[in-house]
Amino acid sequence: MQGVATTGSHFYLVGGDPAQDPTVAIYDNQGQLVSVRSWTRAEFMQAVNTSAPGTLTISDFEWESEGATNVDGRLYTGHVVSNKEPRGAGYQRYVVILQHGDAIAPRMSPTPLTNYSADSGWIDLPIDTTTYVTKTSGRKAMYRMRGGELMFYGIVERKDQAKMPANTYLPITSGPLPDDILPDQALRSVCAGDGPTTVVALVERGQPVKVNLSAQSLSVFLENSRFTLY
Repeated sequence: MQGVATTGSHFYLVGGDPAQDPTVAIYDNQGQLVSVRSWTRAEFMQAVNTSAPGTLTISDFEWESEGATNVDGRLYTGHVVSNKEPRGAGYQRYVVILQHGDAIAPRMSPTPLTNYSADSGWIDLPIDTTTYVTKTSGRKAMYRMRGGELMFYGIVERKDQAKMPANTYLPITSGPLPDDILPDQALRSVCAGDGPTTVVALVERGQPVKVNLSAQSLSVFLENSRFTLY
């Protein structure tokens, strides 16, 4: 291992062996291995060249991890890369800093090693029953932690059958999800919605789960929402 970092709810061990593919092991605060994620050389090369075109020109490039850190709740990893050229005149090595879990930065597609992916199974979402109701079967509101993803499922409606207002974040749970499954930063994900209505779910530590509807609606459909935690 060549790097260790923590983001509050998880800590990360970054593999540094040049003979291996870039790999990150994720543990929770109780020391339980949650997931191991690995990137192929081709994915890593594509991410580097997206930020700095032409940096890596051969698939058999040299790579070594050189550390990891937490900046504002995000995982950053540092790497040294170079093309396998004679180490004489013109030989260059580059330092690459990658920000993980950022939709703006170049994204690599990690391959979870399923042998080491924790799965909570589907758990009932703690709906605020003073205002809302969920289906008791079929499309009951639930959440699930699997590997590095948080998923929602089901339908939530107002008990009084009134339409929910649009363009404001509405808390739909009676309290927050467990802190130990969430990173420090707030996360947003687009759900399936209801017809033309778009639903954005907001999850953050210490806060109820909230939804924002693009138009007034009788129901909130949580299907297909996925939050990448790390």
